[in-house]
Amino acid sequence: MKTISIICLATGAGALMKTSGVGPGRPGVILRAGLKTAPSPGTAKTVRPPTDSPLPPKKAIDDVSEDEEQAVRAAVAASAATVEAPETESKPFFDTGGEKWSTFGAETSSDYLTLGKCESLKTPLRTYEPAVEAPAVPGKRYATSMDLIGNTPLVDITAVCKPKNPNTVVLGKVEFFNPGYSMKDRIMKNIFDKAEAEGKLEPGMTVVAASSGNTGCSVAMMCAIRGYEAVVITNEKCSEEKKAAIRAYGAELLISKPGQCYMQMETDLAEANPTWFSVDQYNNLDNPNGHYKSSGPEIYAQTAGEVTHFVAAGSTGGTISGIGTFLKERNPDVAVVLADPTGSVFKNYYKTGELEAPVPFLVEGVGKDNIPGAMDFGVVDAVVDVDDKAALRMCATIARKTGLCVGGSSGLNVEACARIAENSDEPLTIVTMLCDSGVKYLSKIFNDDWLREHDIEL
Repeated sequence: MKTISIICLATGAGALMKTSGVGPGRPGVILRAGLKTAPSPGTAKTVRPPTDSPLPPKKAIDDVSEDEEQAVRAAVAASAATVEAPETESKPFFDTGGEKWSTFGAETSSDYLTLGKCESLKTPLRTYEPAVEAPAVPGKRYATSMDLIGNTPLVDITAVCKPKNPNTVVLGKVEFFNPGYSMKDRIMKNIFDKAEAEGKLEPGMTVVAASSGNTGCSVAMMCAIRGYEAVVITNEKCSEEKKAAIRAYGAELLISKPGQCYMQMETDLAEANPTWFSVDQYNNLDNPNGHYKSSGPEIYAQTAGEVTHFVAAGSTGGTISGIGTFLKERNPDVAVVLADPTGSVFKNYYKTGELEAPVPFLVEGVGKDNIPGAMDFGVVDAVVDVDDKAALRMCATIARKTGLCVGGSSGLNVEACARIAENSDEPLTIVTMLCDSGVKYLSKIFNDDWLREHDIEL
């Protein structure tokens, strides 16, 4: 029975590699990485000559003896052993040869994306602490909710686009498998662990955090598990589902007023209450270090080191900085791409070093109107600008092509991946984060009335 199940799973895995298009009209993007590792070979079909079935005539399960079962296992194993593995051919990735990097659909090239500039940015500005394996807990028999953080699956979502090269794959890390349903559980675990170890967070204290929503959920969850009081501050843009989740964990939720900076509210409350612990996720380097310790190693291992591109949006900058640093330490030729919502200040700052006035946008949890201290632009090779409509339409495409219901930031990430995949002649392994679940946005991006209100057609 086990052998038959494995054969079925292999067949299913092969089916996942098939791709289908999402239609014309996507902005042109060509982003290439000069990797010296060989790409994954194309899928080869194995032809097996007709043979007699090793299985005996059907019997009721109770009528099969142990000897008969062992004989079937041996016959199946012998049949499988006759299949020869297909030969593989190694092909080097192409050399950029001094060409300019893509301008992601712009009419003319820009100096800020020349290879010279990218070479100067390939070295991260910071180093982070490596992960340390936690010691076994004596007498512990079962997992706890904390054990559910990390080690999320990496799944093939290539079906959302039509890559120019048939051997290109787009992979999404399913971060809503974390207990708080987002990747923010990773950074909060690291921040809490470090603060407790250093004596900054002690029993009886209150934790205060500013968040666009997901970090607030993770803070509230962590405080519920570890016995702290929690005060979470967000703004009116936060979805009702995320607000409800924060309250469900027992946290006090404060909503900033229009024109009021919710990040400054955290600072003010921490100063007014010296016994409170301020998470300060936008400037706390334990934020990117959390991804450096967990997400980065997982991605590298899950792709067997074959990742060529890592794509992620930024808000605090912790995700792209921590993961990008780890991947570049393993292979400096990995291209790290920042997906940025139209209206955010990151793209222009990366291009010119200057802040411009932000423009409001709909996607939650990504983009910014300032530059957080946790962001390391030294690890970023290029920026892809994605507008609200493209990001939210991609959320619908992901749901309808892969069966994964994801939030707007995931749609933005995957849209950037699709543009790269659909315009590269070379085979790529593109990895991105599926940051949180679309269930957190049922009242918004999966609500027809809300979409019509914002003139978005799926």
